[in-house]
Amino acid sequence: EEGVQDSVCQALFVGVLMALASSIMVFSKPNQILSSVLLEGAPALAYARPYLLIRAFAFVPSLISLVGFSAFRGVLDTVTPVKVSLFANVFNAVLDPILIFGAGMGVTGAALATLTAELVSAVTYLVLLRKRNMISFQKLFRFPAWAKLEPLIRGGAALQLRNVALNITFLAVARVVQGIDQSGVAAAAHAMAIQGMSRMKEDQERCSLLGLS
Repeated sequence: EEGVQDSVCQALFVGVLMALASSIMVFSKPNQILSSVLLEGAPALAYARPYLLIRAFAFVPSLISLVGFSAFRGVLDTVTPVKVSLFANVFNAVLDPILIFGAGMGVTGAALATLTAELVSAVTYLVLLRKRNMISFQKLFRFPAWAKLEPLIRGGAALQLRNVALNITFLAVARVVQGIDQSGVAAAAHAMAIQGMSRMKEDQERCSLLGLS
């Protein structure tokens, strides 16, 4: 139990620091970040900038949810993260049309719905982790010793390198698609295709965790 608490609290500490650094970078240079995908003068910039700024608030809760998901899988509880993920996605799906169409907020409403769902997921994971005694708030706000932190950083470095490479590829492809059609129709179709493939992959993973075919 002590070892689980140490590992989860260290992961949360490092994850939150990384998320905060990313949020600060987005808030300080949103236009430069968007220029990696959108060409100068692209009509989508008017929608992308407020969306990006709102979504930047979700970096911390998103990292908390990711650590919570991994922690429960690490102790061989594959059902709890699936339930939390399902609840958060349903919550997001219900809130989307309410904010986008009902409140007339459009793209901003979509960003707020996703942010709210991320917050709900993060709070749920923290409550469950504390209930299972997998985190200690005393350890959570203590800077971990390097001897304990080094295996986590070294072990996660290869995975992070893979994620960075994938994201760079996605950004490059998105920029090419956006350049083909300034109206944004091609980019929207591309995003829907990517989201569909991503959801299918997530569903396959959840089914495999539950032992379903």
